[in-house]
Amino acid sequence: ITIADNGNTTIGGTATFSNPPTGAGSLIKLLDTNISSATNYDINNTYINSTYDSYKLIYNVRPATDNVELLMQYFMTTNASGDAGSVISGNHHSYQNSSFASNVYKNNNTSSYAVIGHVNVGNATGEGINIVGTLMNVNDTTMLVSFSGTGSVVATNGAHQGFGFHTGMATPATYGAYYCRGVRFYMGGGGTHTGRVKLFGIN
Repeated sequence: ITIADNGNTTIGGTATFSNPPTGAGSLIKLLDTNISSATNYDINNTYINSTYDSYKLIYNVRPATDNVELLMQYFMTTNASGDAGSVISGNHHSYQNSSFASNVYKNNNTSSYAVIGHVNVGNATGEGINIVGTLMNVNDTTMLVSFSGTGSVVATNGAHQGFGFHTGMATPATYGAYYCRGVRFYMGGGGTHTGRVKLFGIN
C-alpha cells in the first residue's frame, strides 16, 4: 500500500475489508448469488435490516413456465426493528408498470402481491426478465416502503421490451409505520425460476 502526500492511496493487490467501507454515496455489496429452480426466492433480514434504509437490487431471471408474471411481496414487522417479519396478508400491495415503447400498462392499488413488468415473461432460449431497482424507506416509519426502477423483458413472442415499474405498500394508515425486513420474488402460477440476484446497501 502506498499513501501519497496528497492523501491518495494506491493498492497493488486485492483489498479485503473486515468491515464495509464507509463514505458518502457508497454501494456495499451484500449479496451476489445464482438462483436455482426457486419457487419463492426470499431475501430476508440477514441482508435487509436496520443497517441501511435503501438498497439497490438487480434481479435477472428466467421462468421455467412460459407466459407468466414476475411477482413480489414484502416481509414486514410492526414494531420491532430486529424481527424477521412476515408477508402481509390481504390486498395491501400497489404496483404500476409502463412500457417504454407503447401504451401497455399493468397496475393495481389493492393487490395481495406486486407485479413487475408490463407483459408476461417468456421462457424460450434467451427469454426472461431483468430488473434493477431501489428499495427505499425500509427503516423509515414515516414513509411507506417502495421499490422502483426499470427493466427489460423478453415476451412470449420473442420481443425484447423495456419498461418502468413501481411497487409499494398501499395502505399508509395501516402499514406506514412498518419496517421492511425482506422481499419475496416468485412467478405467477407457482412455477420455478432460475437466474442471478445482486443486492447492495446504499450508504
